Amino acid sequence: MLTLLLWHLWQNQTSDETSDANPNRQAALPCPLGNSIMKLDREWKWLTLLVIIRILVLVLCVGADFFLSDHEADGVEIAQVTFSSQWSQALLSPFIKWDGAHYINISVNGYKRAQHLVFLPFLPYLLKAASTLRLPFFNPIEISIIFALLWNIFASAVCLIVLRRILLDKLKYNTERVTLACYCYVFNPATIFFTTLYTESSYCMFTFCALAYLGESTLFSCLCLLFASFTRSNGAWNAIIVGGYFAQEAYRLWLNNTCKDDSHKGGWVAFFWCALQGLCAVLCSICPAILWQVVSWMRLCNGAKPLEPDYCAMCSRNRLAVHSPYSFLQGKYWSVGFLSFYQPKQLPNFLLGLPICLYALRIVYIHCKHYFKGQSMSYILMQPSLPYVLHLVVLLVTLLGWAHMQISTRVLCSASPLVYLALAEELQSEYAIRKYFVLLFLVVYGIDGAIAHVNFYPWT
Repeated sequence: MLTLLLWHLWQNQTSDETSDANPNRQAALPCPLGNSIMKLDREWKWLTLLVIIRILVLVLCVGADFFLSDHEADGVEIAQVTFSSQWSQALLSPFIKWDGAHYINISVNGYKRAQHLVFLPFLPYLLKAASTLRLPFFNPIEISIIFALLWNIFASAVCLIVLRRILLDKLKYNTERVTLACYCYVFNPATIFFTTLYTESSYCMFTFCALAYLGESTLFSCLCLLFASFTRSNGAWNAIIVGGYFAQEAYRLWLNNTCKDDSHKGGWVAFFWCALQGLCAVLCSICPAILWQVVSWMRLCNGAKPLEPDYCAMCSRNRLAVHSPYSFLQGKYWSVGFLSFYQPKQLPNFLLGLPICLYALRIVYIHCKHYFKGQSMSYILMQPSLPYVLHLVVLLVTLLGWAHMQISTRVLCSASPLVYLALAEELQSEYAIRKYFVLLFLVVYGIDGAIAHVNFYPWT
């Protein structure tokens, strides 16, 4: 049914764009107010559809958890939650599985265990703050879970609005493709992670807001970058996009000869102000990651009884070497390391993350083909999409070389606007089979992902 709905939306959008392009169609009188109302009406339709989809996913999770038995997964964190009633347990327990259990346990007990330090503090502290609210029939932990679910819906709605702004206003793609990309976000292949107690929706909101307002409100963008980097560890990679954006702006000033002549004082001021903004934005992306490494080291090794004696001994043996607590903990508790994922038993997980990586690789190829098609180096360097492409390439290299492949879908969907553009590109293909595969991908990952996740199947 969802596949048919997606196909219907795509056909309607195509017919609308065709009618807009019809030369025999009577031209409407220019009306800025009317255009604004139409744009607002379209966004409200998208937001309404998004909220409906998220609510359906919540219902699906509760039903799947109630009617299907859990898979016996090994080494899984169990949420330490005491529910006030059986019905509240039935309604809320599906949303604190896998990483959600870690976040809820940290919000209750703090960072008492070493492996918890790989989970950055934004969501746990948000849950802790929400637990101070009061609602009848619910205890503080249940209130924090409800708040997190509502927060994720709100964050997803904000992401949808700013995604359109990034693709249309910043990257200058055509309206039809941007509209399809927004629909692909609504029917997100990582919907379960944007809905339950994961950080994807928060990280996506902070990242996309920062990118949407680069150059217009640098202070707001820097604050969003700070929050993004305190939400997920890959927030540091946002420095590639923001650094690239301000480097392009500085290069544009240079090309316009605003800083080549000493008599142009304003040109020098504009150039250095642009460089300063870029430096601040890059630092806001990187510094939280460095700060959390320091905090993690202090948690692991300070005190009479270190949490990780092996790590502390390794640091003591070679004080000049830099030993990342995050990398150490990921390697010890999740077997994360360079090419460590490539084992025969990991083939199902590899296939799980393969589709989104292929779509991402294709959009990178399309952009590179456009960049190097007889164009000058200045033209290539000034392409607005270039920092986004470089960012996506770094994410792909990290995922394919170091991470667990099955997390690729949620990582890429929460970090890169180009992923949705890649799906929209496929929906505009002249081959019906490619359109069908995209629709099938969105529906299967949306529905099966929710069912598998809440029943402890490895959909993480």
